[in-house]
Amino acid sequence: MSRAGGSATLSGVEYQVLYTAFRFAEAITEDDIIFLRPEAHHVELPTPADGLPNPAALQRSAVDDLLITHRSKPSEYISLKYRDSNGSWDAKQLRDRKILHDFFSQHQQDSTARLLLISQSPVNRDLDDCVERVNTSELANLEADLAGGPYQVFKAIETYLKQEFASANPSRSDTLRFLRQVELYAFPVPLLSENLLLRLQPHVADATAAKNSLTALALRAGAAQLRLTPDLIRQELIQQGQPLILPPAVADVMAQLRQASSSLTSEPYTIGHLPAHHITRPEVAELLSWVLNPLSPPQPGESAASRKSKILIGGAGVGKTVLARALCLALQHENVPVLGLKADRVKGSTKGELLSQIQRDGLHHPLKQAHGGSLHRAAGSRHHRPARCLVHVPVH
Repeated sequence: MSRAGGSATLSGVEYQVLYTAFRFAEAITEDDIIFLRPEAHHVELPTPADGLPNPAALQRSAVDDLLITHRSKPSEYISLKYRDSNGSWDAKQLRDRKILHDFFSQHQQDSTARLLLISQSPVNRDLDDCVERVNTSELANLEADLAGGPYQVFKAIETYLKQEFASANPSRSDTLRFLRQVELYAFPVPLLSENLLLRLQPHVADATAAKNSLTALALRAGAAQLRLTPDLIRQELIQQGQPLILPPAVADVMAQLRQASSSLTSEPYTIGHLPAHHITRPEVAELLSWVLNPLSPPQPGESAASRKSKILIGGAGVGKTVLARALCLALQHENVPVLGLKADRVKGSTKGELLSQIQRDGLHHPLKQAHGGSLHRAAGSRHHRPARCLVHVPVH
């Protein structure tokens, strides 16, 4: 909400409530969130012995729209803004809307915390690139690593912090460390609403009713500045007649993944007739090793996201389908949750339509949106990266 404690428009309130409900849904379907607190004007400092919040030690929060505390990850201080003023967020908008001020003030209180701006409006390209690239940039090579517009954004933020926080006299290194904690996300209402329903669908009988209950709870929690644990949120759903459905047996989910992957795994993979034979491709072993082993750190100037995807490129008939099929089967053999799709047979113009098609093909308990971690661990895999999805797009 606004810095004065309330949103200037009804749409702003609705957006904040909807996003908070989305994070409530995450809390009850994941296992890492300790508590969530909308309108967290004061926060409980952690106890040195165990790192858990201490109710006796309060400190005023600079970023107070939503606070999320995790077991194994840094706390999240989230600023929710329905939209910017000029069509996209840039460094000037962050300065004029006091977001930079609030974020740096919070960073001074907790230097490990994640500082998130969530909004419907897109982020200016130079600002987005600056925030992305600082994570792999070195202080000595900052101008070369950021380059052009992103470097100008960094200098503008650096200048603002020196002026606004003159008593702290932040250095260039301080600015770099600060921006590494900042995350900027454009999350339009339709996408947010759809993802909330998709997250709830595997876990409740009526996702729409559960969504409505969570949004009502988010509104009440913000008005009363309540601190909610996942168990309290689950109890609210039970009281509203929407208890969580117990998760399916892992073996059932793995079997359904195999069934839903048949659009890819049932593709022909041999050549010739007398007799038919299959050519083993060394790329399969290379890709399998890439999937199963931890990712190496990004190189300077390379984003972490770019290391998490691979694209097979080649003309028609060179064997992309056969290779993707072999990789999917190899991952199944390794007991890694994997969904293989052949894009000309499994289609959808929206995420919801695609999910419906996948469910019709046999996956009745879809993987959690954007996170494969829980299923991955439950499957007994020795690996610590999320479940995989292989999509083969034919070239004609």
